[in-house]
Amino acid sequence: MTPPDQNRSARNTSGSGRPLIPAQRGQLVFDTVHEIEEQARRRQPTWQAPIPRDFAYGCVLAFDQTTSNTGTAVITHLPGAGLRIAYTETVRPAETALTSHEGSYAKAAQIRRGVRQVLARTQPHLGSEPHYVFERPSVTGHRTDSALLAGLVVYEETDGRAVLVSNRHAKRVLVGPVPKGTTITKRQVKEAVGRYFPEPPPSSSWNEHVRDAIMLGLVHLFDLKQRETAE
Repeated sequence: MTPPDQNRSARNTSGSGRPLIPAQRGQLVFDTVHEIEEQARRRQPTWQAPIPRDFAYGCVLAFDQTTSNTGTAVITHLPGAGLRIAYTETVRPAETALTSHEGSYAKAAQIRRGVRQVLARTQPHLGSEPHYVFERPSVTGHRTDSALLAGLVVYEETDGRAVLVSNRHAKRVLVGPVPKGTTITKRQVKEAVGRYFPEPPPSSSWNEHVRDAIMLGLVHLFDLKQRETAE
């Protein structure tokens, strides 16, 4: 057996047998960590866009909600029929002279009326076991109160059945990973959603709010399928 002192000496010497100075030992550690990170990166599976069979069957009413614009969409995925967009609408409150919190409350009240109308209009498309989803409000960023207020409306009007879906998670599933420090663009979301619906609705109802709602609905079906597969 090699004495412990000799093991310690071997770890602190170069290939030529000369002792390593502190800077060299630091470089050796850095190179080792870098190699481990590279191996982990190479082991990660290559991202591939989900295909229709990766989504669970069902009917989803999805909301991309704010107090300024709330995009809504019904997505259906039925056996033999594939993925379809059954309904789209954007709820936009009228301008109000009120400002500050009072203005936000007035807009939220209008969003509530619009959401109720959407729920009534979409019932024929949703079947007996509909899914409701809405965007998880961000805790940082611009006007986080807007998404939170509108989200409360959706949650209450669906009797608490609406499920939160993270926008970031949805983009990661449908668009894929992007370089660190970059942001997924609206164009990338449009292309990702269009992959599943080559014949989108009329341009008058095909806006970023509706597309974001569709993205959330699709990813909800994707997550359901993942759970089904894991069980």
